[in-house]
Amino acid sequence: FLNIMGTYKRIKKRNSTSGEAASNWEYFSEIDEMFGSRSSIEVPLEMTEYSIISLESPSTIATIDGMDVTPTTSVKRKRNEVIEFLEKESEKENEAINKLIKIERERLEVEKEKLKELKQLRALFENPG
Repeated sequence: FLNIMGTYKRIKKRNSTSGEAASNWEYFSEIDEMFGSRSSIEVPLEMTEYSIISLESPSTIATIDGMDVTPTTSVKRKRNEVIEFLEKESEKENEAINKLIKIERERLEVEKEKLKELKQLRALFENPG
């Protein structure tokens, strides 16, 4: 989870600086939706329209008063969806780590074989007979 948040914060910071190309990450929009938006200060669209119209002409306020301008609550993802997402990410990371471990073990075996061959060559040159 910390790795995911670190990646999100790094890309968010990079995208906000000028002169940098926007970074694409498969899960950026979902993570940004969950953790990046500041829903406590986002004004609902209906409220914005009401305030703009009231600035234009006071006579239209009477017709707009009948409008329902209650703030809408943002749709929040269910906790289970977040947990499932994090579990899938964890599984992917584990698979990648296991793959890297396998590659490193194979590389180590090759290096051991090289060392063994070099020792045999050295022994041949030291004892030619």
